[in-house]
Amino acid sequence: MVKSSLVDIKGLDIDKNVLVELTFDPPWTTDMMTEEVKAELGF
Repeated sequence: MVKSSLVDIKGLDIDKNVLVELTFDPPWTTDMMTEEVKAELGF
C-alpha cells in the first residue's frame, strides 16, 4: 500500500527507489507518541 501511494510522485521509480521495511523491534507503545498526539487522541 505504501508503494502504490507513491506512484504519482514525478521522477520516482517505485521499483528502483522505494524499499519498504517493517520492523516490530522495539514494539510500539503509546509512550512513543508526542504529547500533542496523545492530547488529540484522548490519552
